[in-house]
Amino acid sequence: MVFAGASKLKNLADVYFDVGPDGRLLFRNSKGQVEIFDPRDKKTETHDTLHPSALSESLRWSPDGQSIAYVVPASREGDAAAGLWVDDFKGAPRQVFRGWVYAYARGPHDEIYLIEGKPDLNGVLWKLGWNGQGLGQTSTIIRMIDSYWVEPGQNSGDDFGVSPDGRHLAFDLQTVLGANFGMIENVR
Repeated sequence: MVFAGASKLKNLADVYFDVGPDGRLLFRNSKGQVEIFDPRDKKTETHDTLHPSALSESLRWSPDGQSIAYVVPASREGDAAAGLWVDDFKGAPRQVFRGWVYAYARGPHDEIYLIEGKPDLNGVLWKLGWNGQGLGQTSTIIRMIDSYWVEPGQNSGDDFGVSPDGRHLAFDLQTVLGANFGMIENVR
């Protein structure tokens, strides 16, 4: 079987991409632009509305395929642009969480779960909607293994997921051993 978008992946700037619920590919091309390739009609759209510091490895489709989220890392302490951003391609991208986003994952329905990094390496787990509404801190603290200045995607942030019912999180506690996952239950 040949993946319908395989030829498009040759234009990737790096190895990071996401597949939307309808099969569309989301990736950064070799020029640094964000592209969306639809294998159904073989058309590609280029989007240049994302924050210029958006991390390629953090690009994710929303569950309904109508928007994308991404992380902007801190370039300095107190960087106002650092955080989680959402772009619905209808207006300017919106910063829905400000701060050091160590990792984030799509939750069930219309939810995003994120770990806010703290200088003491005790990550705080938050939950919010793709529309930026309903931001709430959970009672869970996650011990992080990387410092503030390690870029997300270069650490355990790639190994963070939420179960379909939203009751369980999986988080890679040791980046050296990818099979060592910690389960955190009942995060609501």
